[in-house]
Amino acid sequence: MRKLLNMILFGQSFFKEFPAVALDANSMTDKVLFEINGKQFDVSQTQWLLSLEPMVFGIWSDNDLGIDKESNCQLHFHSKENIRVAVLELKFTDSISEKEGMLFLFEVQHSEVFYCSSFKMRLIYNLYYKRPGQSFSQFNKLAAAFSYPRKVRLISFKKEGYFNIFPMDLAGSVPETDWFVFGLRHSNKTLERIIEEGKIAASEFPASLKEEIYALSKHHSGNPPELDSLPFDLKPTQEFEFPIPEAAIKYHEIEIKKTLNLGSHMLLWGKAINTVTVNEEKPNLYHIHFLNYLNNPEYSLV
Repeated sequence: MRKLLNMILFGQSFFKEFPAVALDANSMTDKVLFEINGKQFDVSQTQWLLSLEPMVFGIWSDNDLGIDKESNCQLHFHSKENIRVAVLELKFTDSISEKEGMLFLFEVQHSEVFYCSSFKMRLIYNLYYKRPGQSFSQFNKLAAAFSYPRKVRLISFKKEGYFNIFPMDLAGSVPETDWFVFGLRHSNKTLERIIEEGKIAASEFPASLKEEIYALSKHHSGNPPELDSLPFDLKPTQEFEFPIPEAAIKYHEIEIKKTLNLGSHMLLWGKAINTVTVNEEKPNLYHIHFLNYLNNPEYSLV
Protein backbone atom coordinates (compact mmCIF):
# COMPACT_ATOMS: atom_id res chain seq x y z
CA MET A 1 0.00 0.00 0.00
CA ARG A 2 2.82 2.43 0.87
CA LYS A 3 4.51 1.85 -2.52
CA LEU A 4 1.20 2.39 -4.32
CA LEU A 5 0.58 5.63 -2.42
CA ASN A 6 4.10 6.78 -3.29
CA MET A 7 3.48 6.17 -7.00
CA ILE A 8 0.11 7.94 -6.96
CA LEU A 9 1.32 11.00 -5.06
CA PHE A 10 4.90 11.36 -6.19
CA GLY A 11 5.60 9.06 -9.14
CA GLN A 12 8.20 7.12 -7.12
CA SER A 13 7.96 3.83 -5.26
CA PHE A 14 10.68 4.66 -2.71
CA PHE A 15 11.64 7.45 -0.37
CA LYS A 16 15.29 7.82 0.61
CA GLU A 17 15.85 11.29 2.04
CA PHE A 18 19.31 11.68 0.50
CA PRO A 19 19.61 9.57 -2.66
CA ALA A 20 23.09 9.00 -4.09
CA VAL A 21 23.92 10.27 -7.57
CA ALA A 22 27.00 9.93 -9.78
CA LEU A 23 28.42 13.25 -10.98
CA ASP A 24 31.49 14.63 -12.70
CA ALA A 25 32.39 17.80 -10.82
CA ASN A 26 33.77 19.42 -13.98
CA SER A 27 30.41 19.14 -15.75
CA MET A 28 28.14 20.38 -12.93
CA THR A 29 26.03 23.37 -13.94
CA ASP A 30 24.04 23.91 -10.72
CA LYS A 31 24.99 27.19 -9.06
CA VAL A 32 25.02 28.69 -5.58
CA LEU A 33 25.14 32.47 -5.22
CA PHE A 34 26.11 34.22 -1.99
CA GLU A 35 24.37 37.54 -1.45
CA ILE A 36 25.64 40.14 1.01
CA ASN A 37 23.85 43.46 1.35
CA GLY A 38 22.38 43.14 -2.15
CA LYS A 39 25.58 42.06 -3.97
CA GLN A 40 25.91 38.50 -5.29
CA PHE A 41 28.96 36.25 -5.77
CA ASP A 42 29.22 32.74 -7.27
CA VAL A 43 30.28 30.40 -4.44
CA SER A 44 29.23 27.11 -6.03
CA GLN A 45 32.61 25.49 -5.33
CA THR A 46 33.30 27.29 -2.05
CA GLN A 47 30.23 26.67 0.15
CA TRP A 48 29.85 23.69 2.46
CA LEU A 49 27.34 22.41 4.97
CA LEU A 50 29.30 21.75 8.19
CA SER A 51 26.80 21.24 11.03
CA LEU A 52 23.13 20.26 11.37
CA GLU A 53 22.02 21.44 14.83
CA PRO A 54 22.21 24.34 14.41
CA MET A 55 22.69 24.26 10.65
CA VAL A 56 26.00 25.95 9.86
CA PHE A 57 27.51 26.77 6.46
CA GLY A 58 31.09 27.66 5.66
CA ILE A 59 31.76 30.00 2.74
CA TRP A 60 35.27 30.74 1.49
CA SER A 61 36.34 34.01 -0.09
CA ASP A 62 39.71 35.11 -1.43
CA ASN A 63 38.99 38.55 0.01
CA ASP A 64 37.68 40.02 3.25
CA LEU A 65 34.10 40.88 2.32
CA GLY A 66 33.57 43.15 5.29
CA ILE A 67 31.01 40.77 6.79
CA ASP A 68 29.84 41.39 10.35
CA LYS A 69 26.92 40.29 12.52
CA GLU A 70 24.72 43.02 11.03
CA SER A 71 25.29 41.95 7.42
CA ASN A 72 22.27 40.75 5.43
CA CYS A 73 23.46 37.44 3.93
CA GLN A 74 21.72 34.76 1.87
CA LEU A 75 22.56 31.68 -0.19
CA HIS A 76 20.60 31.29 -3.43
CA PHE A 77 20.51 27.84 -5.06
CA HIS A 78 19.97 27.67 -8.83
CA SER A 79 19.21 24.65 -11.02
CA LYS A 80 20.88 23.70 -14.28
CA GLU A 81 18.36 25.95 -16.06
CA ASN A 82 19.48 28.86 -13.83
CA ILE A 83 16.12 28.83 -12.03
CA ARG A 84 16.27 29.70 -8.33
CA VAL A 85 15.14 26.61 -6.42
CA ALA A 86 15.92 27.48 -2.78
CA VAL A 87 17.26 30.21 -0.52
CA LEU A 88 18.81 30.24 2.95
CA GLU A 89 18.95 33.29 5.20
CA LEU A 90 22.25 33.41 7.08
CA LYS A 91 23.65 34.97 10.23
CA PHE A 92 27.41 35.48 10.44
CA THR A 93 28.96 33.81 13.51
CA ASP A 94 32.72 33.40 13.05
CA SER A 95 35.63 33.27 10.59
CA ILE A 96 39.04 31.72 10.00
CA SER A 97 41.71 33.80 8.28
CA GLU A 98 44.55 32.46 6.15
CA LYS A 99 46.94 34.20 3.76
CA GLU A 100 44.94 32.79 0.81
CA GLY A 101 41.58 34.10 2.05
CA MET A 102 38.92 33.65 4.72
CA LEU A 103 36.44 30.98 5.76
CA PHE A 104 33.22 32.65 6.95
CA LEU A 105 30.80 30.68 9.13
CA PHE A 106 27.05 31.28 9.12
CA GLU A 107 24.11 29.88 11.06
CA VAL A 108 21.02 29.27 8.95
CA GLN A 109 18.06 31.32 10.19
CA HIS A 110 15.35 30.52 7.65
CA SER A 111 14.88 28.56 4.43
CA GLU A 112 12.56 28.49 1.45
CA VAL A 113 12.23 25.81 -1.22
CA PHE A 114 10.62 26.89 -4.50
CA TYR A 115 10.51 23.65 -6.49
CA CYS A 116 8.01 21.95 -4.17
CA SER A 117 4.75 23.37 -2.82
CA SER A 118 4.45 23.85 0.92
CA PHE A 119 1.47 21.45 0.93
CA LYS A 120 3.48 18.70 -0.76
CA MET A 121 6.44 19.26 1.54
CA ARG A 122 4.19 19.03 4.61
CA LEU A 123 2.62 15.84 3.27
CA ILE A 124 5.99 14.19 2.62
CA TYR A 125 7.28 15.29 6.02
CA ASN A 126 4.21 14.00 7.90
CA LEU A 127 4.17 10.68 6.02
CA TYR A 128 7.88 9.86 6.02
CA TYR A 129 10.18 12.16 7.97
CA LYS A 130 8.26 13.33 11.04
CA ARG A 131 10.32 11.94 13.88
CA PRO A 132 11.82 13.06 17.20
CA GLY A 133 14.68 15.45 16.68
CA GLN A 134 13.68 16.71 13.23
CA SER A 135 11.17 19.52 12.98
CA PHE A 136 9.53 20.60 9.75
CA SER A 137 11.81 23.64 9.80
CA GLN A 138 14.87 21.38 9.91
CA PHE A 139 13.44 19.22 7.12
CA ASN A 140 12.90 22.35 5.01
CA LYS A 141 16.46 23.57 5.67
CA LEU A 142 17.92 20.21 4.66
CA ALA A 143 15.89 20.21 1.45
CA ALA A 144 17.30 23.65 0.64
CA ALA A 145 20.89 22.81 1.64
CA PHE A 146 20.90 19.64 -0.46
CA SER A 147 19.44 21.41 -3.47
CA TYR A 148 23.10 21.51 -4.46
CA PRO A 149 24.83 18.08 -4.60
CA ARG A 150 27.13 17.33 -1.64
CA LYS A 151 30.22 15.26 -2.43
CA VAL A 152 30.86 12.14 -0.33
CA ARG A 153 34.44 11.54 0.83
CA LEU A 154 35.97 8.63 2.70
CA ILE A 155 37.84 9.56 5.89
CA SER A 156 40.65 7.33 7.23
CA PHE A 157 42.54 7.39 10.52
CA LYS A 158 45.03 4.99 12.10
CA LYS A 159 47.21 4.97 15.19
CA GLU A 160 49.06 1.87 16.30
CA GLY A 161 46.43 -0.89 16.57
CA TYR A 162 43.42 1.41 16.18
CA PHE A 163 41.90 2.54 12.90
CA ASN A 164 38.62 3.79 11.49
CA ILE A 165 37.29 4.53 8.04
CA PHE A 166 33.91 6.13 7.27
CA PRO A 167 32.12 8.26 4.63
CA MET A 168 30.95 11.84 5.13
CA ASP A 169 29.38 14.60 3.04
CA LEU A 170 29.81 17.52 5.45
CA ALA A 171 33.20 18.38 4.01
CA GLY A 172 34.87 20.47 1.36
CA SER A 173 38.14 21.58 -0.22
CA VAL A 174 39.11 25.14 -1.12
CA PRO A 175 39.91 25.32 -4.87
CA GLU A 176 43.47 26.28 -5.84
CA THR A 177 44.67 25.78 -2.26
CA ASP A 178 45.53 22.88 0.05
CA TRP A 179 42.87 23.79 2.65
CA PHE A 180 40.13 21.36 3.68
CA VAL A 181 37.19 21.69 6.06
CA PHE A 182 35.16 18.93 7.74
CA GLY A 183 32.15 18.78 10.06
CA LEU A 184 32.27 15.66 12.27
CA ARG A 185 29.58 14.75 14.77
CA HIS A 186 30.63 14.80 18.41
CA SER A 187 29.27 11.24 18.64
CA ASN A 188 31.95 10.03 16.20
CA LYS A 189 34.14 7.70 18.26
CA THR A 190 37.28 8.66 16.35
CA LEU A 191 36.89 12.43 16.65
CA GLU A 192 38.89 12.75 19.87
CA ARG A 193 41.73 10.66 18.46
CA ILE A 194 41.78 12.69 15.23
CA ILE A 195 42.02 15.94 17.19
CA GLU A 196 44.73 14.50 19.45
CA GLU A 197 46.87 13.33 16.51
CA GLY A 198 45.92 16.17 14.17
CA LYS A 199 45.86 13.95 11.08
CA ILE A 200 43.38 12.38 8.68
CA ALA A 201 43.31 11.09 5.12
CA ALA A 202 40.41 12.02 2.82
CA SER A 203 39.81 9.85 -0.25
CA GLU A 204 37.78 10.49 -3.36
CA PHE A 205 36.26 7.37 -4.86
CA PRO A 206 34.13 6.30 -7.85
CA ALA A 207 30.35 6.16 -7.43
CA SER A 208 30.49 2.45 -8.32
CA LEU A 209 31.81 1.79 -4.78
CA LYS A 210 28.60 3.09 -3.20
CA GLU A 211 27.44 -0.11 -1.51
CA GLU A 212 30.87 -0.89 -0.06
CA ILE A 213 31.26 2.69 1.20
CA TYR A 214 27.76 2.80 2.68
CA ALA A 215 28.54 -0.35 4.65
CA LEU A 216 31.09 1.79 6.55
CA SER A 217 28.55 4.43 7.68
CA LYS A 218 27.97 2.70 11.02
CA HIS A 219 31.62 3.29 11.90
CA HIS A 220 30.90 6.94 12.79
CA SER A 221 29.61 5.95 16.23
CA GLY A 222 30.19 2.20 16.33
CA ASN A 223 33.27 0.08 16.79
CA PRO A 224 35.57 -0.10 13.74
CA PRO A 225 35.85 -3.48 11.97
CA GLU A 226 38.97 -5.52 11.49
CA LEU A 227 41.04 -4.35 8.55
CA ASP A 228 40.80 -7.69 6.79
CA SER A 229 36.99 -7.63 7.04
CA LEU A 230 36.55 -4.51 4.88
CA PRO A 231 34.67 -5.05 1.59
CA PHE A 232 37.55 -3.80 -0.59
CA ASP A 233 41.31 -4.08 -0.93
CA LEU A 234 43.40 -1.49 0.90
CA LYS A 235 46.65 0.37 0.45
CA PRO A 236 48.48 2.68 2.88
CA THR A 237 48.91 6.39 2.23
CA GLN A 238 52.46 7.58 1.58
CA GLU A 239 53.07 9.75 4.66
CA PHE A 240 50.64 8.67 7.38
CA GLU A 241 50.21 5.04 6.29
CA PHE A 242 46.45 5.33 6.80
CA PRO A 243 44.35 2.68 5.00
CA ILE A 244 42.44 3.73 1.87
CA PRO A 245 40.71 1.71 -0.88
CA GLU A 246 42.96 0.60 -3.72
CA ALA A 247 40.13 1.74 -6.02
CA ALA A 248 40.28 5.34 -4.73
CA ILE A 249 40.66 8.02 -7.38
CA LYS A 250 42.93 10.17 -5.21
CA TYR A 251 43.66 10.88 -1.58
CA HIS A 252 44.79 13.80 0.54
CA GLU A 253 46.86 13.49 3.71
CA ILE A 254 45.75 16.38 5.91
CA GLU A 255 47.13 17.98 9.06
CA ILE A 256 44.42 19.52 11.28
CA LYS A 257 45.28 23.14 12.10
CA LYS A 258 42.17 24.32 13.95
CA THR A 259 38.98 22.97 15.54
CA LEU A 260 35.77 24.79 16.40
CA ASN A 261 32.64 23.53 18.14
CA LEU A 262 29.63 24.27 15.90
CA GLY A 263 26.95 22.51 17.97
CA SER A 264 26.13 18.98 16.85
CA HIS A 265 29.37 18.90 14.85
CA MET A 266 33.02 19.81 15.34
CA LEU A 267 34.69 21.82 12.59
CA LEU A 268 38.10 20.50 11.55
CA TRP A 269 40.18 22.93 9.49
CA GLY A 270 43.22 21.36 7.89
CA LYS A 271 45.87 21.58 5.21
CA ALA A 272 46.91 18.81 2.84
CA ILE A 273 50.61 18.00 3.04
CA ASN A 274 50.38 15.34 0.33
CA THR A 275 47.93 14.64 -2.50
CA VAL A 276 48.23 11.49 -4.60
CA THR A 277 46.27 10.45 -7.69
CA VAL A 278 45.76 6.68 -7.57
CA ASN A 279 43.40 5.88 -10.44
CA GLU A 280 41.84 7.61 -13.42
CA GLU A 281 39.09 10.16 -12.82
CA LYS A 282 35.54 8.79 -12.70
CA PRO A 283 32.18 10.23 -11.58
CA ASN A 284 32.09 10.66 -7.81
CA LEU A 285 29.32 9.91 -5.33
CA TYR A 286 27.16 12.88 -4.27
CA HIS A 287 24.07 13.29 -2.11
CA ILE A 288 21.04 15.38 -3.02
CA HIS A 289 17.69 15.76 -1.29
CA PHE A 290 14.85 13.53 -2.49
CA LEU A 291 12.71 16.57 -3.29
CA ASN A 292 15.52 17.84 -5.51
CA TYR A 293 15.53 14.52 -7.32
CA LEU A 294 11.77 14.74 -7.88
CA ASN A 295 12.42 18.14 -9.42
CA ASN A 296 15.43 16.92 -11.48
CA PRO A 297 14.84 13.25 -12.39
CA GLU A 298 17.68 13.48 -14.93
CA TYR A 299 20.12 12.95 -12.05
CA SER A 300 21.79 9.54 -12.41
CA LEU A 301 20.92 7.54 -9.29
CA VAL A 302 23.38 4.86 -8.19
